[in-house]
Amino acid sequence: MSKIEFYFKYIFRTVDGNYYNWRFYLPLIGVAFGIIAVTLTFSIMQGMENEVFNKLEAINYTSIINDENFIKPESKDFTFAIEKKAIANNLNEYRVINVRAIEDFNNFKATSMARFFLELTTINNDRQVIIGSGLAAKLGVSVSDDIELISPTDINLFTGVPTAVKVEVSGIFNLQLLNYDDQYIFTNFVVGKELFKSAKQQIYSNLSHEEIKLRFPEISNITSWQSMHLNFISAMRLEKLAFSSFGFLIILLSSFSSFSIMCVTVVRRVAEIGILRTLGFTQRMIGNIYFLQSSLIGILGGILGIVVSKIFIILDNSHQLITNLFTSEIMFDFSLNIENQEIFMIFLIALTIMLIAGIYPSIYASKIPILKSLNYNK
Repeated sequence: MSKIEFYFKYIFRTVDGNYYNWRFYLPLIGVAFGIIAVTLTFSIMQGMENEVFNKLEAINYTSIINDENFIKPESKDFTFAIEKKAIANNLNEYRVINVRAIEDFNNFKATSMARFFLELTTINNDRQVIIGSGLAAKLGVSVSDDIELISPTDINLFTGVPTAVKVEVSGIFNLQLLNYDDQYIFTNFVVGKELFKSAKQQIYSNLSHEEIKLRFPEISNITSWQSMHLNFISAMRLEKLAFSSFGFLIILLSSFSSFSIMCVTVVRRVAEIGILRTLGFTQRMIGNIYFLQSSLIGILGGILGIVVSKIFIILDNSHQLITNLFTSEIMFDFSLNIENQEIFMIFLIALTIMLIAGIYPSIYASKIPILKSLNYNK
């Protein structure tokens, strides 16, 4: 019998000679469950995060140039926009809203917003708006209805009446994101200039901060959509780590369980350890047995957890398992998302925890004196 074969029999077999050694399999199952919990939680939270970020990036231009000295170039990468608070009115139902007036409004509506529309119609004039489903419900409007936009900060000096513009609803979108469905209206730049006479127009761009600085190094002030939603993004990432930590807690409990079981096993097998020592097993070889047990629990449990997680992710991509299981709790559809290197990192962390748990039992077993072990319980 080879040394490796003996190690495996010593680890897996019980005193009765069978291979149903629960002291080995229970911690292994715990590690597998922990990795499944971490992997699926991480992929769920990251899938939701990616979907939210994709929506934010679609409706918010990548960069806003706040440099007053910068002149907008004649390029499709740059557009004028005005964003300011206003009041929306329909049949004396008033709502405070955010209006974003965009120069390339028709292109924005046809590309960035296309997949979010619940209702859409064609209107052949500039006096049109698209509004969120929540706001449409509060105002009681649908497509082709007229609403009034009022700017309370732009007052006519002769009449004392705020500037108001009547526009037609050309589309109703459903982003299911932050307050966009309840408080946002997008419209043509022409409407924005007429409504907000005192507002400064800004230059928006779909180029990144780095691309703009490379082409126009003189620009001093650029804001990204990430910085505009920094608190929200930080909260989502913190939530992802917080939820994932529960899976690592399961792995820690499994490692503690393995540590306790191996310590008990060493005590119960003191006499066997003495016999092995008299047969020529060195202290290092005795220690390797228990360290190998801890390593196998981490490796096999990790592989089992990864395989089950990958199967679940594949099934979710084809059958939307998460969406079907939690229909009422999930606001929007998303795909589970996790990179292979992230799964590998989770596996390494779990394995490291299990190896640490196996250090003390292996050292303790190797340090038991031969005479003490042979005379144990005599």
